Amino acid sequence: MKGFPVSENFDSRIYGRVVLKFYNFIVLNISNRLAWGCSTRSVLLPFFQENFSDNHLDAGVGSGYYLERMPFKINQSLTLLDKNEVCLSVAKGKLKKNRPEVICEDLLSPVGRLGNKKFKSISLFYVLHCLQGGMSVKSRVFDYLKRHLDEGGVLYGATILGYEAIHNKFGYQLMRFYNKKKIFCNGLDSAYDLTVELNAHFSEVVVKRVGRVAIFSVRHPKI
Repeated sequence: MKGFPVSENFDSRIYGRVVLKFYNFIVLNISNRLAWGCSTRSVLLPFFQENFSDNHLDAGVGSGYYLERMPFKINQSLTLLDKNEVCLSVAKGKLKKNRPEVICEDLLSPVGRLGNKKFKSISLFYVLHCLQGGMSVKSRVFDYLKRHLDEGGVLYGATILGYEAIHNKFGYQLMRFYNKKKIFCNGLDSAYDLTVELNAHFSEVVVKRVGRVAIFSVRHPKI
């Protein structure tokens, strides 16, 4: 749509230590509430927690905000996966008492560092809108992660939608800025396309829009 730049080749290095110090306040507090219309505290955090299991993979760890707030058990198994080593280091530092396994991997071009590991739950929060390409390209992530989903397990996440979501003035300006700076690559992302791609990879798909964010949970991978 006219007015929305469509960026490519997202550089995850934008999320350095300085940016991560302000990430929770700027993104999870201000932007989620005022721009995207999807509260972290009342929507995203409860959604993360209700699907969280004792054998969990967090794909795209960001600042580690959600994991810090989970009720960990003694025998909890936690794996952190991201292509950004700074994000992994920061999140690991916050969760060191839980002794997470850390894996540096590009979700769009994985080299198999997860091996044969299977997980009861896999989270994918605010990752898709940063990945390059249309939703058909981003769906490679589903093809990769579904192989590591345990029988009966759940893959769940959230992503900020593109122009079709009808953004308010603040959100519109953020969308333009983030896509121009290649922080987001989501100008053409729609809830419909997301649902189509999820249905291509999973037998049970639930997608819900909250403001300008799509939250989703899927089970039973199609192999």
